[in-house]
Amino acid sequence: MATGTSHPKRWLAHPFMSAIIAASWLLLQQSLAVPQLITATVLALLLPRVVAGFLGPQVKVSSWATVVRFTGIVLWDIVVSNITVAKIVLNPAREPQPAWVPV
Repeated sequence: MATGTSHPKRWLAHPFMSAIIAASWLLLQQSLAVPQLITATVLALLLPRVVAGFLGPQVKVSSWATVVRFTGIVLWDIVVSNITVAKIVLNPAREPQPAWVPV
């Protein structure tokens, strides 16, 4: 292999993370102007390299059915938690009792 050539995988150490970073940047900026596209690209290329030392190896999904099942469980837990909090906050008869919880 000649020096100076780079494999495309090295540009995107974590492609999914790069896509999320770029999409998040563009959504936060609410613009598809050229400067925002350039900034999103630079962030998507640099940030995964900067945090690569903190990340483990990429996970290979062996069962998409398990991923869908766990996603459903997480979404269900979020909905149940939100309903519970809404009942506590919106119920005029039951006033919330703020307190420190010992751990």
